[in-house]
Amino acid sequence: MVRDDFIGTVQSRQAGDLVRAWVRLNHAELLDFWNNGTGWDIDELTDFTRRLKPLP
Repeated sequence: MVRDDFIGTVQSRQAGDLVRAWVRLNHAELLDFWNNGTGWDIDELTDFTRRLKPLP
């Protein structure tokens, strides 16, 4: 269950839709970062950030 009692404004709720869309777009890269990112050096981290796709 997702709690939403901490979201205070309409803008925050609308931003949530954009965040979810961005995560869906980048889920594979984010999962790789979550599972392996602690061992990455600065070059690997930079490469990761460049692979992230912006929302259309």
